[in-house]
Amino acid sequence: MIDTLRVLVDWRCNLHCSYCCNEQPAIRSQIKPTRLDDIDFSAYRVVCITGGEPLLRPDLVYAVCQRIPRGVLRVLYSNGILLTPPMARQLWGFGINSINVGLHIESTFSVLIQRATASGWRGGIRFHAQDCHRWLADLYPDLEFRFWKMDDCDRPNEDRVVLLPAFSPLQTL
Repeated sequence: MIDTLRVLVDWRCNLHCSYCCNEQPAIRSQIKPTRLDDIDFSAYRVVCITGGEPLLRPDLVYAVCQRIPRGVLRVLYSNGILLTPPMARQLWGFGINSINVGLHIESTFSVLIQRATASGWRGGIRFHAQDCHRWLADLYPDLEFRFWKMDDCDRPNEDRVVLLPAFSPLQTL
């Protein structure tokens, strides 16, 4: 049963991780270019807002959130680098319920964890890290981690779309 919609607000990212799910041809081919106005958000129980890096485009995060009906869980996926206290307050105002921070660069784990937990965020925060970094759970026992393997990108319960740019000629078709 498909109950989740993953909305990529933009392909752009401020990191270039070799293991990014969006760069895997099998996953990328499942991501359908779509106009924001053509999405029926009421058909889903969960909407995951992601990218690339969605915090590069808070205007699009806001536009997506404005269309999600009450009662639908709103989860933002981010690498956390741009998650400052003002940004966290802005996201809370958008109605984001939870943030999943992908920990991608080992040298920045502590900085990202401290920034995310000190951001004043009142929703849930879960940290995602590759399986090889399980030591994080011992180092930070009060935090929630989800560890993934490379084959965890393919989820049968979700639709995936990437927003077409507003200026795209494809929108007029």
